[in-house]
Amino acid sequence: MENAHTASRWLGRFAVRFMQLRHEVPLHQAAHRAVGAQTYAGHLLPERAAELDATVPHWRVPTR
Repeated sequence: MENAHTASRWLGRFAVRFMQLRHEVPLHQAAHRAVGAQTYAGHLLPERAAELDATVPHWRVPTR
C-alpha cells in the first residue's frame, strides 16, 4: 500500500508535467486531473501518465 507522501509526490509530479504540456491548464485543474488519473494510471511514472493524459482533450473523471 502506498503511503500519503508517495501518493502526494506522484500527484505533484503528474500536475507539473501536465501543465508543461498543456499551458492553458491552471494548477487546480491539473491537480484535479492528477487525482482522477492516479486511479487508472498510478502504476506508471507520473510524467508518462501525464503525457498520455494530455493527449485527451476532453477528459472527465469516470463515473460509476
